[in-house]
Amino acid sequence: MIFFFDGILTDIGLPDGNGCDFVKWISKNHPDNTAIIYVYSAFSINYIEEKIKGLPVKGYFPKPYFEKDMKDFVAAVEANKRNVAKEKDHFN
Repeated sequence: MIFFFDGILTDIGLPDGNGCDFVKWISKNHPDNTAIIYVYSAFSINYIEEKIKGLPVKGYFPKPYFEKDMKDFVAAVEANKRNVAKEKDHFN
């Protein structure tokens, strides 16, 4: 069974690995992925920027994150869904 997601939110520090490896895995195994990917971390913004360089990450925010951060993520996911739907309609 294959699941498709509109948005993916992952921490950089995970119990069995890290979020950057997870994003790399998504890119490698699902190259047609259209989900918006955001990361968050308790590490500094500079550390986050360095770790996600070259990855298909659309946004990031530090911990603790706030309601506005989550609203921004949801808004980005919704905007991406509309854009993907428009592109599909254009090619059909």
